[in-house]
Amino acid sequence: MTDETIQKIIDAALKVFGEKGYKGATTRIIAEKAGFSELTLFRKFKTKENLFDVALTQNIIKFKDEFQSIMLEDKSENPDEFLKSIIIDMAGIIDDNFEFIHIINNEMRGSPEPFKKEIIKGLSEHIKKNIQKDKIDYDTFALTIFMVTYGLSLGKNRGETFINYEENLDGFINNSLHCILSTN
Repeated sequence: MTDETIQKIIDAALKVFGEKGYKGATTRIIAEKAGFSELTLFRKFKTKENLFDVALTQNIIKFKDEFQSIMLEDKSENPDEFLKSIIIDMAGIIDDNFEFIHIINNEMRGSPEPFKKEIIKGLSEHIKKNIQKDKIDYDTFALTIFMVTYGLSLGKNRGETFINYEENLDGFINNSLHCILSTN
């Protein structure tokens, strides 16, 4: 079996787990979506639980790399630009990794909690480093960015018509700029 085969199974598993949850996802559906037999899936991953864990672990690493990248690449000149940039960047990586984020928000098994805590803490510290205000609860604001951008991505991926992703993201950015930057 090639690495390409393994990756196709992992990618299919992520999509199926994201759509149906752990309990609703079957190895048969995952194998079909990947274009392989269920036997091929079991030869490599042995169990559905092992496949789930491998898919999560791989995507935790991928998300952390993308997250670190936006932290390191940020070259904002002022607090307005920084805040707008960090929200847009977080929205982008959450949307690009939607199935994974959806799984960690809905399938509480093992590693997701420490992962989310690490991301929120890292985002909080990055905001605090770039915007110093006495009255900001940085952890809460970081959690708000994470959850609002996830909620917008959820609506977009479900095709909810009452949510206009771009318009609502712009509204969240503007509200954040007003609330956070006008705080003493």
